[in-house]
Amino acid sequence: MRISILHTLRIALLLAVVLGTGCFAGVSLKPVPTAVSFRELQGNALSTNGLSVHTKQLLRTYNLQESYLEDVRGALKVLHEEACKSGERPILFGLAELACFAGMRSEKSQPEAALAEYNSAARYAYFYLFDEGFGAPPDPFDPRFRLACNLYNFSLARVIDLVQRSGQSMAEDAYEIPLWNGSMHVAIERTGFLPEEDIDRVMLSTEYDVVGIRNQYRTFGLGVPLIAVGTEPPKESYLPKTPSFAATAFLQLDGTICDPAGASGTLELFDTMQIHSVSVAEAKIPLETDITTPLGFLLSNPELERTAYIGLLRADRVAEDGGLYMLEPYQPGKIPVVMIHGLVSSPLTWAEMLNDLRGQPELRERYQFWFYQYPTAYPFAYPASQLRNALREVRESFDPEHNDAAFDDMVLIGHSMGGLIAKMLVQDSGDAVWDAIAHKPVDELHASPETQAAIRDVFYFESQPFVKRVIFISTPHRGSSLSKSIVGTAVSLLIAVPKTLLEDVWSFIDTNPGALREDVKKRRLTSIANLSPDNPVIEVLQEIPIAPEVTYHTIVGNVAEKPDEEVTDGVVPYASSHLEGAASEKIVEAGHSAHYHPLAILEVRRILREHLQTLPAAAMAEVPGP
Repeated sequence: MRISILHTLRIALLLAVVLGTGCFAGVSLKPVPTAVSFRELQGNALSTNGLSVHTKQLLRTYNLQESYLEDVRGALKVLHEEACKSGERPILFGLAELACFAGMRSEKSQPEAALAEYNSAARYAYFYLFDEGFGAPPDPFDPRFRLACNLYNFSLARVIDLVQRSGQSMAEDAYEIPLWNGSMHVAIERTGFLPEEDIDRVMLSTEYDVVGIRNQYRTFGLGVPLIAVGTEPPKESYLPKTPSFAATAFLQLDGTICDPAGASGTLELFDTMQIHSVSVAEAKIPLETDITTPLGFLLSNPELERTAYIGLLRADRVAEDGGLYMLEPYQPGKIPVVMIHGLVSSPLTWAEMLNDLRGQPELRERYQFWFYQYPTAYPFAYPASQLRNALREVRESFDPEHNDAAFDDMVLIGHSMGGLIAKMLVQDSGDAVWDAIAHKPVDELHASPETQAAIRDVFYFESQPFVKRVIFISTPHRGSSLSKSIVGTAVSLLIAVPKTLLEDVWSFIDTNPGALREDVKKRRLTSIANLSPDNPVIEVLQEIPIAPEVTYHTIVGNVAEKPDEEVTDGVVPYASSHLEGAASEKIVEAGHSAHYHPLAILEVRRILREHLQTLPAAAMAEVPGP
């Protein structure tokens, strides 16, 4: 009996082992920290160099989890055929991530294969997002939706980079770009660029960090933000020698992912200062943009920094580089904002403020920003006359009939000595400025008609009717005692006054004895010497009112928390920078470079918005929108 029971137990155990091989081992829960769980859910080809949980699950579903690493194109073939047979949209997502993953693995050793895989990834991501033949559109709350956008953007960026590395240029009209299972014909189109914006090459914005500008202004959507580098423009365009523009590349595809007729599409390059979205089917899709990096490229020109110092110490070497500069071609309907730098400076000084102002859509859509660059060695009355002439020339070049009402709402922003230059554009001098330095009327001078005209151009001026608002920042309206200090005197002695200017002045003095005041003849012909509080031009400009139709504001730096009467930015005391009658006055805790301070920039933003609110409704309606 006992033997029979043991025998039975052995048989039962044997059966349990045999039959148990086909049974499920059981289910249990393993504790996982929430942070770890979230990281695993967020992992993907772009963030961890591995695949997302969604694509891993897809590979397991089709029994490809073991083979895809060794034969990724074989896995792509299986999934591609299944997607076209089943019409299941999630498979397109898996194809996009898998193709991108393959491109990242092969890019260093096989760039041609990587180009085909990246191009395929962008194509799969596009059709996952937009192909109506795959049922309901993707849910924007599904994490695959945003990841598909990122896969499209990243893969297209790599396509553009690899195409250019192969020696092809974005200036061409079309390409044949490989796919993992064929090739694709891509036409090139440019949209929104003005005729003067002739693109020579493009650079990926994502491959550069901007140093020297704190804030980065981007918008998020689809496309690849680019630095579009232009060819050298004609001088009459007022663009820099090497202009750059904010652009976005967007690849719009034809047909469907399963189209047997072959793959084709259009790579559109958009000027994203003008265009912010693209239409796909009937949907309006926001473009991914970056307007800061192209600005950083433009301002990274080492010549700008060189100009700041040489423009003070050796003005004659950089005089021909001075003048008015535009960041984009002149655009009727947009109000000009002219930024005028100060002593030992260049347009580079406006980088921070300019970036923050252009970063506000309502400002960049209604304003166009211009720089005035000049050698800062000259007494400020001379660059003021040059700026007046330059603005009149721009008007005659681009709006000779004076039909552009926006031009007549111009705003000037002047820092330090630049503020004095700006003020001389909104004052009527009469005889006051010339009489402050001379004993004889211009008509009684022994000088050629050309010399007399040049004198009148500098010392006789009227408020320019197209300027309606001025923002003065750290401006020494009553001069700065620093100009008479040991440091100011030493720097002034280092300045080499242009030889032609010296020759002209001394020739004038020799032929017109007694015409100029004695203290004027003794004063050095430098900007620093002419910023002294006892400079007769500084003194008389205080007495000349700003034109009543001009609204003006002041921004003052304060290096320490002191009462208003003791405020100073370290160079200009409050008593000199304060202006009676200003529409507003803002004191910020900053030194003389107050225009860098975030609160000063916010104040300028506020003033520019206020300026828009003062415009007639009809004028506002004429301003072009996005």
